[in-house]
Amino acid sequence: MNKKKPSKNQTRKNPGWVVSKAEVGLKLPTFIKSKLVNDELSLRNIKSLMEKGACQVNGKTEKFASRSLKDEDVVLFTFDNDLVKSATVKFEIFKDQIIFEDEFLLVYDKPAGISCGKTNADPKNNLHQLLEENLKLSLEMVHRLDKDTSGVIIFSKSADITHHLLELFKKREITKTYLAIVDGVIDIEEGMISDRLFLKSKGPGFEKWATTKKPKNSKSAITRYFVKDHFKNKASLLEVKPETGRTHQIRVHLNSIGHSILGDHFYETSFKTNITTAHHLLHASALELIHPLTNKKIILVSSFPKRFKKVILNLKK
Repeated sequence: MNKKKPSKNQTRKNPGWVVSKAEVGLKLPTFIKSKLVNDELSLRNIKSLMEKGACQVNGKTEKFASRSLKDEDVVLFTFDNDLVKSATVKFEIFKDQIIFEDEFLLVYDKPAGISCGKTNADPKNNLHQLLEENLKLSLEMVHRLDKDTSGVIIFSKSADITHHLLELFKKREITKTYLAIVDGVIDIEEGMISDRLFLKSKGPGFEKWATTKKPKNSKSAITRYFVKDHFKNKASLLEVKPETGRTHQIRVHLNSIGHSILGDHFYETSFKTNITTAHHLLHASALELIHPLTNKKIILVSSFPKRFKKVILNLKK
């Protein structure tokens, strides 16, 4: 009988490779490459997939390609085609993703997987530069979203407008709403997290934050959340309203209560929900503010993301 070919979207898995004495000291990508049946993935692809959470060592997600393996370590490497595509995608600007534009502002529906501005890791493929090049505009960044966070982001067309908007953010006069799919079921209808945040570690191109009760060397942070749905006792859909705007605030606060955002392998290494995603499931769904020049109230909304819909369908199966 002929074997049925796997579908294009089928998750590729292995039951786990055990490191032998002869393989001790190998770097993770080299080890994984040696175990793959064919040459479908380069070392660069493997490293990128690791950053997306595709690799586990001894049951915990491992993102660092520099890790050297030890005797009898167990390595699991699992991914799907969405992860592979996200590792190589070149972003394009689409005018139908412009949420709002006038002579002062441009508001764009940012996709997941692209940095808002220039970074050392990727100085050219960032949203700010692509918008300027494709729309022939001079824009200034007002605020940022994390690379893997999608949704509403504002750019200004002058330094004066930037100053006005920064003041609105500083005074907390801009209402921010996010959507997040988190690990596990949250039984209460709504909650508030007010633990302070401190910088736990820092390195080239990254900052890692954590919660604390101590005021010394920490920043106040308040996050309110509202439970919108549950999925088969596996995960919860939240509407999140941060009252402050600290770096990684929503991600750290939700991690601190045991409900990390799915796909956020930077802050969580062991998820109860076995879902592999190309990017963490956090989406800036709306911003509400008074226009700095017209003084009219504007509500900037991004539609429910397709990547969320796909994960929810998988969770419901």
